[in-house]
Amino acid sequence: MKVQLIAATVLAMTALTGCSATPKNIGKPFSQNKSKSVALNVAAYAGYPYLLKDNSYSKGLDTAVTSTSNALLLANDLSGSVGSIGGGAFGVGLGLMSGLVAQYPLDMANVFTAKLQPGEDYRSATTALRVMKANYQKRAKRADELKALNGFFENPSLDAYVCEPTMLIPWDYSCFDPAYEGFALYVRAIRPATGNEFPQVMPLDKGNYGVFLIGRARGSVLTPKKDAPDAYFYMEKGFYVLGGTNTILPLIAPREDGKRLVFIDGKATLI
Repeated sequence: MKVQLIAATVLAMTALTGCSATPKNIGKPFSQNKSKSVALNVAAYAGYPYLLKDNSYSKGLDTAVTSTSNALLLANDLSGSVGSIGGGAFGVGLGLMSGLVAQYPLDMANVFTAKLQPGEDYRSATTALRVMKANYQKRAKRADELKALNGFFENPSLDAYVCEPTMLIPWDYSCFDPAYEGFALYVRAIRPATGNEFPQVMPLDKGNYGVFLIGRARGSVLTPKKDAPDAYFYMEKGFYVLGGTNTILPLIAPREDGKRLVFIDGKATLI
C-alpha cells in the first residue's frame, strides 16, 4: 500500500510540475549568467534555470538606487515580515511583483550552501542528515496542532531523525522522525560549490560546500534556525531573500549597462 501511495504521488507531482520537475546541471559547478538577475541565478544554482523569468528593467527603478526614501521604505517593510514587501509600497509602487504561476519546488524550498566537513560527500544521505540537523529546529507548537503530532514538540531534539532515499520527484531524500514519518523534510543534493558563487550578496569564505534544496511537507514541523550556521536563500512573494538578512533579490533583468538591481541590507544597489 505504501509503495502504491508513493507511486501515485510521483505521478501526480509529475503531472503538476511537468518539465520543471527535472532539475538541470545537477552535480556541475556553477557560474553566474550575468545576463540574468541575481535571483534568476539563484534559481539556476538550485537546479532550475528555466523555471522562473525576469521582469524588464524600468528606468523608473533608477529612483530606487538613488532615493534614500525608497531604501528606508524597503527597510521599514522588512522590519516586520519579508512577506509584506509583496503587497506593500515596495512591491506595488515599484512594480516588482513577478506575476509567477509555476514556481514549484522553489517556492516551497530553501537553497542552502552548506560547508562540508573533510572527506564529506554532499550527495550522501549522511551529509543531508547532518546539514538538516545543523540548520533546522522544531517550530513552535500551535494551539490547534494535529493529533498525529501528539508528543512531537515536547522533545526539542532532532536526534531521532533519519534521511532515506525517496521516489518523490524531485527530491533525493526524505528526512523524518520514524515516529512521525508523515511530516518529512525533503532534500535534493544539487551540486558542489566553492562559496564564491554569489560574493556580493552572499559573502562566504572559499572552501568546499554542497548546495542543497531543502523543502517541506505538510505541517512544516521544522524551520531554519535563526542562527543557522549555513547560508541559504528562500523565496518570498516572488523575491529571493538571503536568510537572516535584509538582502533581497528581485527578478529584474539587468539594466542596459549590464548592472543588476539588488537590495543589500535594505539598500538598493546596482552590481
